Amino acid sequence: MMDTNQQRNIALVISQFNLPITSLMKAQAVDAFEDVFSPNDQLSIFEVPGAVELPFMQQEVILEHKVDGVIILGCVIQGETDHYDYVCHMVSNGCLDVSLKHRVPMGFGVITAPTFELAKARCTDERSKARETVQALYDLIQIQSRMKEHR
Repeated sequence: MMDTNQQRNIALVISQFNLPITSLMKAQAVDAFEDVFSPNDQLSIFEVPGAVELPFMQQEVILEHKVDGVIILGCVIQGETDHYDYVCHMVSNGCLDVSLKHRVPMGFGVITAPTFELAKARCTDERSKARETVQALYDLIQIQSRMKEHR
């Protein structure tokens, strides 16, 4: 668990597209946040219509809310056109660019799957992408804190 004396502000930016999946992810992420982070830490949730909007909102949250980390969640399911490939590239590259540009840690939890069933399988307790993402962000913030202490 993190130092309970320092409050951290964490943002959860989540896509509403494929809502049956992302609503499960949201609930799992909130539960994981409560399990992993300190009770003093704050979680703010920002919802966007689709996955392509995630990088924009991630940047807005960083600039307007001075967060210590961002959890990115969404779900992109492959269809019959190339649109899937474009969306996946835009979202992953966009979120990475924002995180690196602003030096704010990110947990990236966008499920990309060929079918709804496979996407849903990533929301089971044993394979929860949302839980993995929250844990990854926590770990990254811990590493970043230790690096700052050694400067």
